Amino acid sequence: MNALPAQNLSRPFHLSIPADLSCLSAVRAWAGDIGSRASLDGDRVFDLQVTVSEATANGIEHAASEVELTAWVLPDRLIVEIINDGPFRPGLVKDHDERRRGLGLPLMVSLADQVHVSRLADDKTQVSLTFFLEGYRDESAPPGSSSSGDAGEGLTGLDALSVEGAAPKPYALSGLDKSAWLVIPLIVLAMALIRALGVTGVHESAVLYATFSAVFLSAACLIIAYLAARSYRLSGSPGLLFFGSAALLFAVTYLVAGPLVTARNDLVTVHNVGSFVTAVLFVLSAVWSLNNKLPRPRPERVVPLLAAAYIAVIAFMGLLVGLTVSGDFPRFFVEGQGYTAPRDIVFGLGTIGFLVAAILFWILYRRLPSRFLYWCCAGLALIGAVTGAAVLAGATPGSALAWLSRSGQWIGGMFLLFGVLSLESRGAWVLPLERTLREVEDRYQRLVDLSPDAVLVDLDGAYVFANPAAARLFGVRSPQDLVGKNAIDYVHPDDREFVRHRVGQVLAGAIGPPYETRLLRIDGTPFAGEITRSRVEFDGRLANQVVIRDLSERKQVEEALRTREQLFHTMVDAMPQLAWMARPDGYIYWYNLRWYEYTGTTPAEMEGWGWQSVHDPEVLPVVLERWRESIATGKPFELEFPLRGADGTFRSFLTRVLPLLDTEGRVLQWFGTNTDVTGLSTSAIRRGRMPGECG
Repeated sequence: MNALPAQNLSRPFHLSIPADLSCLSAVRAWAGDIGSRASLDGDRVFDLQVTVSEATANGIEHAASEVELTAWVLPDRLIVEIINDGPFRPGLVKDHDERRRGLGLPLMVSLADQVHVSRLADDKTQVSLTFFLEGYRDESAPPGSSSSGDAGEGLTGLDALSVEGAAPKPYALSGLDKSAWLVIPLIVLAMALIRALGVTGVHESAVLYATFSAVFLSAACLIIAYLAARSYRLSGSPGLLFFGSAALLFAVTYLVAGPLVTARNDLVTVHNVGSFVTAVLFVLSAVWSLNNKLPRPRPERVVPLLAAAYIAVIAFMGLLVGLTVSGDFPRFFVEGQGYTAPRDIVFGLGTIGFLVAAILFWILYRRLPSRFLYWCCAGLALIGAVTGAAVLAGATPGSALAWLSRSGQWIGGMFLLFGVLSLESRGAWVLPLERTLREVEDRYQRLVDLSPDAVLVDLDGAYVFANPAAARLFGVRSPQDLVGKNAIDYVHPDDREFVRHRVGQVLAGAIGPPYETRLLRIDGTPFAGEITRSRVEFDGRLANQVVIRDLSERKQVEEALRTREQLFHTMVDAMPQLAWMARPDGYIYWYNLRWYEYTGTTPAEMEGWGWQSVHDPEVLPVVLERWRESIATGKPFELEFPLRGADGTFRSFLTRVLPLLDTEGRVLQWFGTNTDVTGLSTSAIRRGRMPGECG
């Protein structure tokens, strides 16, 4: 499985592999292809391949079935999600053979901008990795730090929690990007100059007007209408539906206006009314996109609504043209008199609408920086500015002022087209009209809600967000019962100074490992918790995201194990026999107290194969041969041989060694005893008669 199957490259991108580490080469190729599609540079593609491979390898170690990988190439980020059956091991894990089993979270957090690990309701583990694309990532923040992922304006608690990583900056503007805004004052200045010079004369060209309108404005708007429809089907956002309808109406307006250019009233009426409704639709699109709380249609209604909206746009334009040509629509232009009052009102409102839409899309751009939104803003602002200048200058159809105004509108159409073409560099022809596609935020909301670990956000010392697991952990009825509470009150008094110090470090940008501390439930009951802190932006301010894992059960298990271990050592130290334990390869790592008392040796002298120093040199070769045979076969060992005591004399010992086996019959360790049988016959020993026993 060394090549990536072509059928797995769909959007969102999917890859399914069996729980087999030999498939990691295909995973690396898959991740490299997606990184290239997202326009990551070489180093970031390598980081992506390493983190995805690491998360997949960790999943394969514990997967009972195939591992599922899914990737989204979004306008501002690349997200890869790995789902497997079984747990996730966060750190370096090695087995008794020192076999590497994964570096886990430390490696992933150091390379990715965002890492989420969650246990899902169906006992699956989900690892989500996020890489912010160029122009969105704050290079001043260290890798893995958490300032913000979305722009932070208007974020809810879950919005802030859904992102760990650097806050996106506005798109890194190039000289070409910045020059777009210079076109507006240049055209307005040219119109003012023509007005001041009193240039007169009227010249209309139906062919020129129709050609330039179709090429420079209608074509761009038709492409945008198609992409908006495609994006609307993916996300169901009404903002995209309004945006696509506006683009389609603008395209049709200019396509229809071309043939009507010689009929001045028909041209002015169709163009002005179409532009006014287009501006209203752009405003509605921006308002809806800025407000993520507005309702969305059910999935089964998305396509019918899309079809109805686009058909309505075509029908509206057909009705408008019919009424205008037949003379049943109020006249907007009268030969010899000029523009009428209805035209001035509609045209003025349309101009204001384009300028308002440009302002709203600029706000949208600040939330989701992208070249598409930037050029959308510039295009709408240019169209609004030149039409407004035409109104103020009193331009008439076919005049030099009118042609300058039209040229500004055509250039505005080119700006829109340039923004659309910039989408190709991201490898995904999806309009970035909202802060990522809404379903991604919903996915993270489910991750946080289903997380078995407590997730909270601490702002200025008080909790401003808590998930259901946090409510269960601290013993309150709902997460809202924790909101507004002083975070330090839930820390054991003896640990509060240490916790304050860690909070300050995180807010300063430090990335620290998880640490244990003592916490208090709502009723004052103390418990041990493992805390992971990261910096996030909440309501435009720096805050602490806190993930707490309850260690109470683990501590109880550890205490029970310590108790059992103490009991075991007390028992074996009290027994008359010498006792010891060895690894599967025969390396002895523990002796009981009786061994050291008899031999007079130290642990350092006896570790490993040091026990040979207390054996009779003449008998030792036989002992070694028999012991190595047991190690190789896994069979019990039994042999009588002398051992030297602390006083230098040898006494005879019967040595028995039994293996502790796993479920597959492999030796986990050896447990041996040496029983002093000096002066006893072998038959008496086997009957169970030991020194000091009465017959």
